[in-house]
Amino acid sequence: MKSALCSLLLAVAKLQAEEPPATVAVCLDYQGVEVKAGSKARYVAWQIFKDIGVKIVWSICEFKKRPEDVRIRFVAQAPDDLPPGILAFALPYEGKTVEIYYDRVHNGTPSFLGDVLGHVMAHEIAHLLQGVARHSESGVLKPNWSAEEKEQMSRRPLQFTSHDAELIRTGIASRASKRAAARAPSNALR
Repeated sequence: MKSALCSLLLAVAKLQAEEPPATVAVCLDYQGVEVKAGSKARYVAWQIFKDIGVKIVWSICEFKKRPEDVRIRFVAQAPDDLPPGILAFALPYEGKTVEIYYDRVHNGTPSFLGDVLGHVMAHEIAHLLQGVARHSESGVLKPNWSAEEKEQMSRRPLQFTSHDAELIRTGIASRASKRAAARAPSNALR
């Protein structure tokens, strides 16, 4: 009995010592686009971030109840002047906006659409959270995925590199610090 109680107390202490996951609010703006496999895509992106200790909270922009950190706009068709192969883009220095060209994601990967769309969402959210325009040699933030990598996504999500994960956590901390500073009175009389 005493050993079980000690084990339980150690487990509780360990849970209390762990840092709570950072939370990022993501608002989805469908703009009338019927996104097939959207639930699967949200789950995949959520899992990719969960693996690095970041919690994604999804909402639909029309019905949002809290301010978002990131807004993902789904665009039915990519602009004609957009170079081939571009599935989406983020504005990392603006820090909030992602556009996903649904026709390009859907047409390029119909058999595992939800998996690839989830990776596209995670990739672009990561650009915003890092706050820099950069890519990695492998994983979620690779600039272009091979057909084999897209197929692998349906079995097991790609991951962020350790460097990507660190930049994401640093970016989230920086955002939180800026929000706190913006709420603090700047010239309060004491």
